[in-house]
Amino acid sequence: LTFPMELFVARHALNNIIFGDPSNMPIPTTRHVVITLSLWTLALIVALTVSNLGLVLELVGAFSGSMIGYIFPALCYLKVRRKNRKA
Repeated sequence: LTFPMELFVARHALNNIIFGDPSNMPIPTTRHVVITLSLWTLALIVALTVSNLGLVLELVGAFSGSMIGYIFPALCYLKVRRKNRKA
């Protein structure tokens, strides 16, 4: 039950990133199917090729740890700084 919920969020995030469509309108059917099948195929390929789940967890942890520790604080600072300049 968690995979469809994660797929729902990932599909909408990819739609917003790729097509720049943050509206609450439904995704067109063709785009919906293409994004869903692409995400599903990517997950299937990872599941079939990786025999050690620890490797996947290490990579995800390293990537997200770097983002949380180094990238996000700088982005937050830049966003706050930009708002202060406009005010």
